[in-house]
Amino acid sequence: MILLAGLAICSCAPKVEYRYPAVFAHRGCWFEDYIPENSLDAIRMAAVFGYPTTECDFRWSADSVLMMMHDPTINRTARLADGYLPIPEKTRLDSQTCEELRTRYVLASEDPEMRSLIPTSEEYLRECLRCGIKPILHCEIYEGYELAISILGDNWIGFSENYELC
Repeated sequence: MILLAGLAICSCAPKVEYRYPAVFAHRGCWFEDYIPENSLDAIRMAAVFGYPTTECDFRWSADSVLMMMHDPTINRTARLADGYLPIPEKTRLDSQTCEELRTRYVLASEDPEMRSLIPTSEEYLRECLRCGIKPILHCEIYEGYELAISILGDNWIGFSENYELC
């Protein structure tokens, strides 16, 4: 475990000494108002730009499905699927089931073709695997690390403010 800026960094992968700064795509390689953050398209774009890693966040839905979302609420990054309007009331991700999240809302983008479903963490990790991207999991949920191991083996990095997770 490495301590970095007060965070515990732990990985299943062997420690690698870098001779250059490590570069990663924060929440994928997203572009404001175009490619939504923490979307599968953001992973694909990270691969196009040659990023070796991407940072991502896991949160629980109301029915205990791990979803990809940075904020506890979906208001900043999502819109109503019907009519593409802003979500009128503060909506916590953990107050909605996975099905509700994927039928009522889309990730925000000015390009209608880039509006996509809020991905599950499993979908996100599988897309990282497919694209050859090593995910950096910013996660307070132990099950997120177990999921990463089941999909990626030791090809992922985890960090948390909770030292007990590491």
